[in-house]
Amino acid sequence: MKPKSKRHLPQKLRLYVLYRDHYVCRDCGATYSDTGGRFEIHHVIPVSEGGEDSPENLVTLCSGCHAKRHQQMELKTAKKRGRVPRRK
Repeated sequence: MKPKSKRHLPQKLRLYVLYRDHYVCRDCGATYSDTGGRFEIHHVIPVSEGGEDSPENLVTLCSGCHAKRHQQMELKTAKKRGRVPRRK
């Protein structure tokens, strides 16, 4: 599996999304104090599938929910290709 590269969003856009989402994880509701201020910005539609770096395509997630979203996306992709990964 090839390593994933981190995309760097402009700081202004990142701060806008955090502000819009009230510094709360959109999946589990974790707050700024719950996460120590550590949030990740997630592309709802992946850039690899034509998603854009626009506020409408970005959400605030805590690291745990961000990891879950990517696991779900990988499983969905594997199923489309007729491969289901083994559970660890």
